[in-house]
Amino acid sequence: MTFSTTKKGILASILAAVFFTTMDIGAKKLLYLGTGEITFFRGLLGMLFLPFMARVESLPVFSGKDRGLLHLRGLFGGVCLLFFFYCLNGLTLGDAEILTQLSAFFMCLLSPVFLKGRLQGREVPWLGMIALGAAIVLQVWNFHSFNVYAIFGILSAFFAASAYVCIGKMTENGGHTQTELVFYFQLYSTLGGLVIMGATGQWTLPSGWEWGWIGELALSALLG
Repeated sequence: MTFSTTKKGILASILAAVFFTTMDIGAKKLLYLGTGEITFFRGLLGMLFLPFMARVESLPVFSGKDRGLLHLRGLFGGVCLLFFFYCLNGLTLGDAEILTQLSAFFMCLLSPVFLKGRLQGREVPWLGMIALGAAIVLQVWNFHSFNVYAIFGILSAFFAASAYVCIGKMTENGGHTQTELVFYFQLYSTLGGLVIMGATGQWTLPSGWEWGWIGELALSALLG
């Protein structure tokens, strides 16, 4: 049985969702450490896995191309992660995960503007269903349910879509390794966590089994 490019893309998307959900479970377990700490140590530990990724790729890690897009990809990805971890502080994991699916909604809106994709007429009803589903989850008619944590979830989805658009643009241009794309994400995640810890003026060092969950976070994010 041979897989077409489309089938491989669908399978990769499903596996990515599985690994990112696994990462989110680990984040929910460690929320008491602080958003800055989780983001910082996840990014820092993730850096240690990058040499292993680089070994299986034939191209040089750093292409020297699209530097602006690479930094935007890292910035958008880091901000997305921070907002999502803040979202987890006030929502159940299930509701937070549903909100992250809004990234597909934003992708459909952003792709025709920044990429070579076009919004097909048959896609519009599905976009409406995604928006309606999110509205039901958020209970936008209920002030107590539609809180700042839900807004964090929406912002996380928007910045995730923005990061995907940057990746899509660089894929169109070609010449980039997965290691290079992931490096900028890890870098900005680490810096973002460091800024949050500096702003709060205190930080907690993980210990014992907490390092196992941090490792799980980093590895799941890389696989995703």
